[in-house]
Amino acid sequence: MSSDNFDPYEHLCEQLESCNHTELYQLCRRRGLKVEPMMSRNQLSEAFLSDAPEAATNVFDSWRYGLTGFVFEHWKVLEPQLTCPIRSKDPKSCWGCLDAQVIACVNGTAQYEQAIQLHRK
Repeated sequence: MSSDNFDPYEHLCEQLESCNHTELYQLCRRRGLKVEPMMSRNQLSEAFLSDAPEAATNVFDSWRYGLTGFVFEHWKVLEPQLTCPIRSKDPKSCWGCLDAQVIACVNGTAQYEQAIQLHRK
C-alpha cells in the first residue's frame, strides 16, 4: 500500500476486524464508551467508530468510580500493593478492566466496601 492511498479510517477498520469480541469490548471501555459485554462484535465496532455516545449504561461503572475514589483517597497506603492499571493514577484506568475484575476488586476488599460505596456515582 503506497502512502498516497493510505486511508486511516480503513486501516482502523481493518485493525478492529482482527480483534476478538473481548478485545473489542475492552477497547470500547478504555475509550470510555458505555457498552455491554452482550453486544455483538458489529455493535462494538460501530460504537468504537462512532462519535455519538452509546445509550447503554453499565451498572458496574458506579463501582469503578467507587474503587477509583477509594484508591486515590488512600493512595499512600495502597500504592505499594497495587498491581493493576490504576497504578498509573489514571482516573479512568478501571474502565479498561472487565466487569468481573471490578467485582473481584470490590470483593477482595470486602472490609472496605462501605468506604468504596461512598465514592460511587
